[in-house]
Amino acid sequence: CLLWIACSLGIWRCALRVPEWKNSTSITTADGLTQRNSARVQFNLANVYLQAKKYDLALETYQRSINIDPTDHDALPLYHAGQILFFKGQHEDAVRYLEKAVNGFFSPLTIQEEEIWHDYALSLWFVQKPEASVLHFQKALAINPQFTKAMNNMACAAGLGAITGVLPRDYYQHAINALDQAVRLEPGNVLYWRNAVALMSAGGDESRAAATWQQLVAMDPQGATNPPRDCSWEFYFR
Repeated sequence: CLLWIACSLGIWRCALRVPEWKNSTSITTADGLTQRNSARVQFNLANVYLQAKKYDLALETYQRSINIDPTDHDALPLYHAGQILFFKGQHEDAVRYLEKAVNGFFSPLTIQEEEIWHDYALSLWFVQKPEASVLHFQKALAINPQFTKAMNNMACAAGLGAITGVLPRDYYQHAINALDQAVRLEPGNVLYWRNAVALMSAGGDESRAAATWQQLVAMDPQGATNPPRDCSWEFYFR
């Protein structure tokens, strides 16, 4: 009789969990809602929310993962929390998280190191630290010299900094060189061509801006609508 009751309870519990086992997302969500004291389980749940673009829930859950074990130096919860804060325009908070992330530990199987340095550099620009921003873009490029996203955003930081006077004037040519390299690596990327035109125009280099614009028009007549007036940043959730 006791054996029968135990078997019945086991079947009942399995029946309750069957809907949770339909896919990896539902399993992760169910575990995350019940195992709230596990940093790893909460991190996995936060990833589910991030993929679903539920940014507030994801941020809250990454922060819970971090707070469960403040001595854990895993860079990924810090990195993703910093990304979300940056996306939400909370740049000071983003810098605080991303600074911890670049000094944390991570597996190259889950994230490329240059991505963390890149987003830290990007956040520094938005808290009015242009020199530090360019320096950390350079660190990302030292890790991956073909990292075109870093070339583009470093060009925006260095070029806009030089044009507005918050950086020395020679940063302008560094910006143009970075975009030239990005275009050589990804010649079909319209964004890099447009940013080159925008910086050249803003820097008073009208002849080079016009020549570059004509190259873009010849390459992509539909993509080359109106000449750009500002540099466009690249940012993606990882």
